[in-house]
Formats: sequence, structure tokens, C-alpha cells
Amino acid sequence: MVGLRMMKPMASNGALRIGGLLVLWCLAVAAWAGDGAVRLGANPWISLADGRSNVWVTAQVTDHAGRNVPDGTQIVFQTNLGSFRESVVPTINGMARASMTSNAAGTATITVSAFPTYRASATMTYEFVADRALLSTAREFVEIVAPTYLVYSPEYSTVVASGADYGVKVRYKDFELEADDVQVQLNTYEVKARKARVKFGKETREYQEVYFRLNQRRGIGLTTYVDRTPRVLDQAPYVFVDTEPRSRLGLVDVTSGGITPYQGAAPRTYFTFTDIGNAVTLVSAKKVVAYPGREIQFHRAELIVGGARVMRLPLFQLNASVNTPIVTDQFINVTNNQLAIDYPHYLSLKPGQTSLLRLRSGTRYGGGVGATRGTSLDYELRWNRGDEMDGGLTVNGLLRNDWGLGIRQFYKLDSRSTVNAQIDLPNHSGLFGTVNVGRQFDGWQANATANVGKTLSGLPYENKQIFFDVDKDPVKLGKLPVNMTYGLSASQIQWDSAASSQFQSSVGLRTRFHLTPITLGPTASIGGSLTVSHLVGHNVKQGLTTGLSTNFSTRLGPSSSVVLGYDYLDDGFNASILGRHRVTAQTYFNQGPISFRMLGSKSLDIDRLNASADLSFRFSPLWRIGTAYSLDRYSGSSFLDYSFVVGYRVGYREIGLSWSNRTKRIGFELLGATFN
Repeated sequence: MVGLRMMKPMASNGALRIGGLLVLWCLAVAAWAGDGAVRLGANPWISLADGRSNVWVTAQVTDHAGRNVPDGTQIVFQTNLGSFRESVVPTINGMARASMTSNAAGTATITVSAFPTYRASATMTYEFVADRALLSTAREFVEIVAPTYLVYSPEYSTVVASGADYGVKVRYKDFELEADDVQVQLNTYEVKARKARVKFGKETREYQEVYFRLNQRRGIGLTTYVDRTPRVLDQAPYVFVDTEPRSRLGLVDVTSGGITPYQGAAPRTYFTFTDIGNAVTLVSAKKVVAYPGREIQFHRAELIVGGARVMRLPLFQLNASVNTPIVTDQFINVTNNQLAIDYPHYLSLKPGQTSLLRLRSGTRYGGGVGATRGTSLDYELRWNRGDEMDGGLTVNGLLRNDWGLGIRQFYKLDSRSTVNAQIDLPNHSGLFGTVNVGRQFDGWQANATANVGKTLSGLPYENKQIFFDVDKDPVKLGKLPVNMTYGLSASQIQWDSAASSQFQSSVGLRTRFHLTPITLGPTASIGGSLTVSHLVGHNVKQGLTTGLSTNFSTRLGPSSSVVLGYDYLDDGFNASILGRHRVTAQTYFNQGPISFRMLGSKSLDIDRLNASADLSFRFSPLWRIGTAYSLDRYSGSSFLDYSFVVGYRVGYREIGLSWSNRTKRIGFELLGATFN
């Protein structure tokens, strides 16, 4: 068992009362700043980078008091990886939805803005994968049970557990492990165990030590096994060679088909546990259910920060990609003079089902700007069955007169067919519905998507979209690093409102060429894709429609990188809104006392720009200075904000002074919270 520092006792009742008074004081002094806020969601939550699989990004936009913004408020959707079919979408009951696709695998940064009327924006990241098999893997979970001792470190993304007489149990699909000591590295699916019993396939076997990669379904173990050793028998005048069974202790390969002697010497790191004793934050629990890369569920959890037990929760859930060791920040946060509360009370938390009540007050800034004072109590229910089924139900604004309802469902009909549906009733007076059906054939695949948005009361507005694609599976072009797909594409798009209406219908052929990333030296690569279509119909560009996307990426060092991109679109319909030419740049630098991040996107032929940057310089172990910059501009309307901060480190947090161009005031930074 990996040792930990001595834990401090739970806070006294007096300290709890003081903490409660501090929260009330924060509520009283937080300034009422901000014109609005944007909350984002995406369905499905992970997608294939094939240039045709639709991702629906939904934005819920509220004003400074938490009310839905008026119908028709223009919302701008942008991304640095892939493209949106609709760049500017009007709201219906505070909600706007746009669809995006990507030809390249990776993590997309999505920015959604409500300018100029509501100075608010928000960002989120979204993952596109290159292989369809990864979609199924992403829905799988690892279950770890250890009533005696179990802790998780967000910094190391590692679970350490122990229990005498096989007191720790680990389960992943058809793999089951019982052991005295276990360590699970969730990001890499690595399991290390001592004195273990493993059930895998048709065989159950005991190991002194074992190392296993869950997603690769194989491992290495130290165990006693029967080896048939050659034996020479000399019986004159004849000599015989046969084998005899002999037990031996050694390393073996572990697969679902059984074990085989391991050839060579295994690195000792396979069986060495990582010491997480110096982690800032630990979560102690009796049971963990982890969806690697997504979320981690804890049963009978205790949060331990700096060695002190600060909170006990019967059920607790943590985002697997949390980027701060102080995990309690996700519950309450005060930034830019605005208090934000996001506290979940879990009703049930188990593989296959999660239900909770969520108290929300204000909106955390995150990667965007804007804030709101609205308070809401939401009910959330989620269910899943691995890669076969996944869904959820949300009721927003319980006890409010502007409550809303949302439901989504993914279902795998068979090994080749899937259906994905989402319905939202914002403010129970509008409707957003999306249905996608996909089917794989031998060498082909087909996708059909229907989307509708309309008001059920108030000013009439309706948006209907239908897309249908049949495509050949990728074909490699000889020895070139290029794959080609081709097929039939059809669509119909219609907007109707009291003021105007638009309509487009098209059908035709589409060909896509995808360049397999070419390595340019040890740290750089280039990739891209070209789409050429010939469509006929109403409101469709005559002749060929083209779309080009290229990207160049390079690593400047262990913690530094640059990604540059260029996109060209000429479709005769969206180009006037999106722009035909767009360049993007993304860089990250972290070395010594300097940390820098920049993300930018610029259309070359229309007025459309999005840029953000953060720079921090630590000139001593305790002191640092930093600055942040954000600019959104579209069609003559823009929003600009920049800020400066001088921080002094106290323990794991900072106090200091800050100034923002948006507020034009000096603020006092206290434990990560800003007050005037």
C-alpha cells in the first residue's frame, strides 16, 4: 500500500459555522456584473472525424437575471477544428442549436458568443476520434471496490487501493481481478496488482504480481504454471526424446485465450506503483466507477485537501479532465465579482444509472465571459448500457415558471445500425428535436439526420433541416498517403419567421480526399482534406462546390506546441456568412516561470475574428503576474476584454489584485475569488 501523510481531523463545528458565514458574506458582497451567460452542451458527446457525422451543439443563453434572452437573438458558433453548417443561429426561447462536422481527429475548441446585445460567450472542448471502434470504448467503465482503503488522485489520474485476503475488486467488461494491492491509472487503462486472482476469458488464475492494459485486453503476470520441459531417455540401443510436465515460477503473457510463457525480460516499471502521497487533493471512497477520459463516480467519498479532510459526501462525481487539484472549486466559485454555485446532490450513482438534483446560482466564467444571477434547481437522470445504449433526462428550473425539459437517447440497434435522438423544450414553449440514423453496409454506410426548431407560443419561428448521405468506405489511392471516399448527398433546409423565410434543397455527388498526416521531421506533421461536390437544386451554387482544410502542427519542446490551419469553403449558401477563407492558430508554451496560451481564428474575406490569450510569469516561488486577452468580432459588432493580475501564493491558492477592462475597477483576489 502506498503511504499517505497523516490526515488532519475534520473541521470543527465552529469552523463550519465560520465557513457558512463566509459563504453568506460572499453572497452579500458579490457585485452584480455581467450582461448574460451562455451554457453549452453537445450530442453525441464524442464523434467520428469522418466529415459527415453530425455533432449538435446547443447553447442556452440567459440575461443578467437568468431569464431566457428574447427570441431571434443572434448567436455565433465557431470552432478551431471542423466547421459548423450554420454559423449564426437565432434563439428560440433562449436556445440555439447548430451542427458541426470534422475531417480531422483531435480536440476541438468551440466558442459560442451572444454579441453585441448580450456581452457573453462560452467555450467548450469536444473530442473527435479517428476510429469507429473508439466510440464503443469511450462508453465503457472500470469499477473498483475496496471497503478497507481506496484513494484517487486527480493530479495523477490514479486509484490506489488495498485490502487483505483479496479485498480489492476490479471489473472491466469480462475482466475481473481480486487482489491485496491494486493501482489503476485511468488515462492509460493500466492495472497493477500484487497477490492477485484474475478471471479473464475461461480461466481463473492467481498471480504474485500482474500488469494489465484493459483497453488492449492483454497483460503480463508472475505466476506458477506448468511447462512441458524436453527430456532425453537413453534406452539402448535407442534414444527417445519426450516432454514431462514441470511446475515453474515465471512471467507469462495474459490474454483471453489463456497464458503463454513470456519471452524476454519485462520492465520493472510494469509492476512498480506510483507514489501519490504528495498529491494536493485526494478522494477517499469505498467504491469507484470510472469512465476513462470522461468522469469518475465515488461512493461514500471524503475529499482530502493538503492532508485535511474537508468534506464528506455519500455520492460524488468528478470530471476526469479536471485541471485543478482543488476539486471543491467546482461547487462554488467567485470570479470577476460574480458568485457561481453548481452543487450536485446525488440521488443514485451506479453503473448504468445516475440521478441528482443540481443547485445552480450564477454562471461560472470558465473559458468565456459573462455572468448571470439566476438561481435554478434542476433534476438530472442519466442511463447507459456500455456501447449499446446511452441517454439522459433533464428538467431545468424546478419550481420556476420558465422550467424546461430535455431528453436524449443513443441506441445501438445491431452491430451495424445506430439511432441518436435529442428533444428539448426550453421554457416549455419551444421545441428543438434532432434524430440521426446510421447504417453500415459492406463497403458503404448511410446516414440520415432530421432537425427541427420552432416556437410553440409567441412570435412564430420554425427551422427545418434534413440531411441524407450515402458514402463508400475510404479507399487508399495507390501508394499515396491519401484516402478517398465518394457518394450521394442530399439536403433540405428551411427557415420561416414572421419577417422572412429562406429555403434550400440540393442533391448531388460528393468526393472527399483525406491526407494521412505526413511527418516532417521528429516533431512536425501536416494533414488535410479536400471535399468536392456537384449539387443541383434550389438556392444551390452552380458548378462545383469545394471545401479545403489543412493543418500544420509541431512541438517546440516537451511542453510547447504550435498548430496552424487554413480552411476554404465555397458552397454558395453558407460562405457569405462563414467566409470563404479562414486561418487559425493555436499555441501553448510552458517552460520555467513562463506559461502562455493563445487561440485565434480569422476569416480573410468577411469581418469575423475570435482570439484569446493568457500569459503568466512567476518571478518568485510566491509571486506572479499575469494577463488575459479576449476579442470577439463579427459583422461590425465586437466585444473586447483584457485583465491584469498580481498574485501572491498562500498554500495552494493565491491572493492578489486584479484589474479588468470590462469592469474598469481594481479587484481583490482572495483564495481564487474576486471582491471589490
